[in-house]
Amino acid sequence: MRVQPFSCLVASLLVVLMSACGNREPAVQPTTTHTPRPKRIAIFKIVEHPAIDAMEKGFREALSRDPAMSTVELKTYNANGNESTVTVYADTIVQSGYDAAFVLGTPCAIKLKERTTTMPIILGGATDPVGTGLVASVARPGGNVTGTTDLPPFGEHLRYLKALIPRAQTVGVVFNPAEDNSRLAVEALERAANGQNLKVRRIPIHAAVEISPAIAAAANSIQALCLPTDNLVYSNMANALTAAATVRLPAFSCDEESVKNGAVFSVAVNYYDLGTLSARMARDILVDGRKPAEMPIGEIHNPPIFVNRRVVTQLGLKQPEKWDTPVHSVD
Repeated sequence: MRVQPFSCLVASLLVVLMSACGNREPAVQPTTTHTPRPKRIAIFKIVEHPAIDAMEKGFREALSRDPAMSTVELKTYNANGNESTVTVYADTIVQSGYDAAFVLGTPCAIKLKERTTTMPIILGGATDPVGTGLVASVARPGGNVTGTTDLPPFGEHLRYLKALIPRAQTVGVVFNPAEDNSRLAVEALERAANGQNLKVRRIPIHAAVEISPAIAAAANSIQALCLPTDNLVYSNMANALTAAATVRLPAFSCDEESVKNGAVFSVAVNYYDLGTLSARMARDILVDGRKPAEMPIGEIHNPPIFVNRRVVTQLGLKQPEKWDTPVHSVD
């Protein structure tokens, strides 16, 4: 028998091994699924108040109904009207890296804007975002801020006031001059009054304890009292309404809740709806990629009038029989 050389045997074995390796299926690598991080929005509010709380509720509930936003993580920062707390929370929100902030209160918005030019800031019911320097214009805000406004339609307030109280000549307005949005609201009221042959008496206050004495002191020189969208006044609305009732002074406001609590009437922006509108803007930014700089400031058009018939009767007033916009009775 002929014996093959050793080198031939080795070569044959190598051919067999290489052939076997060539027919082996490649190893299957395990696949991993990447779950995107949920979006995070800070809700930054100046104080608890029915109007502010209604905006927060509208915002939260609108997001929960939206499939694209239902997993968004929300955290509320309530400054409780404290200026130093506003500063601390503004720093915290920026440092925490939120994807956006829904801001309820002009002082909060100003502090936050000072600290970031990249985080989208969505205003909730800012009285005058242009006048306070938060945005460049209503139509084209510029920068990283957009949102909604609750600037009251004071012309309509005063038109209804004159129908309700024909003898009215001077309207008092209680406000905190330390709040930019309040000063601007008072100026808007004065412009509206000039067009309707009414005078405005400013009643400045700087602390809650000043509200009742200030109203009592002004009562003999005014025929009606305006309670505007002022954070100090709103957070002490019950005191203001009680003080007005004590001197039988008709008080009008800018939200429905105050009418339920004793204001004679309001041309009321629906703050829940403002929160819902702000939530849609948040979706446009975080899901659709829209830029705040190019998103016009939103508002509620043609708000209805709410009247407290019980207070009207107590003060001996008479409602107009007909009106050209919706009027709802609140008892």
